[in-house]
Amino acid sequence: MAVTTINNGLSQEKGVNYTVITDSSADWASVANSTYFYDKTDGLPHYKDGSGNVLEVFASGGGHEIYSGTDVTPLAQQPALRFKGYLEATDDAVNSESVVDLSSTALKESNVLRFGLNGSSEVDLKITENTILTGDSNGFATTLTGTEGSLIGFGASNEVQEFTAFEAFNILKETGITADKTLALIGIDTNVSNVKATFAIDEILLINTTANSVTVNVGSTALGTDVVNAVVVGANATVLCSLGTRYFSSTVNQDLYISSGSWNSANLTISVTVKKVHYV
Repeated sequence: MAVTTINNGLSQEKGVNYTVITDSSADWASVANSTYFYDKTDGLPHYKDGSGNVLEVFASGGGHEIYSGTDVTPLAQQPALRFKGYLEATDDAVNSESVVDLSSTALKESNVLRFGLNGSSEVDLKITENTILTGDSNGFATTLTGTEGSLIGFGASNEVQEFTAFEAFNILKETGITADKTLALIGIDTNVSNVKATFAIDEILLINTTANSVTVNVGSTALGTDVVNAVVVGANATVLCSLGTRYFSSTVNQDLYISSGSWNSANLTISVTVKKVHYV
């Protein structure tokens, strides 16, 4: 095998045997496959292969170099290029182009109620404010629902479970008491309360914030003495009261009343500790 360079001063030439002449590339579509033809516009011979592709005589066969990601070395060039995964290529014969686009079978509709762009223009999961997500039987995210006031914890197999919550203890308080009245007690949860059904009084504390001694009663009716009877609260004293009636009902809440035969300008704070003793 050898390569011979000709230096005899003669112009060497080998023609292409063509059978069709076209005025311009607009006529190429009418040329039959597997045909050599000559085009008047560019003055060059061409070949239309068996698949209808027009091959140029002096076109580069190497194609573009292909790089993966940030690699500085191109991939080895192959005679064919195949698109897989999320890309597909189609032939556009009208514009003489191969068109690359996302595969129509790879694209799926997204749930716009669950996904959207956040403040950083990132695709993010959307959750209703102050709610918790859990997995449904099919493994998809769904909003966890429960009964108002219930507790959420873990049950068997570490699954999220709802537990019934109930109040078991409270401390009720009122300040600035200077006259007979129905007590307007505030619980440690800051809600107005009284002795709720199924609760019993555990203790009552009376605090005198003045130097004026006073004798008081606490009852389940106005001027009643059935809960606390004639307790003397001395000047600036704190008294843990002896109790009479402590439990009232399993169905009805009970107000408490405080009274005195003479308030003597005293100013009291009352603390009533209650606990649940019966579960309905």
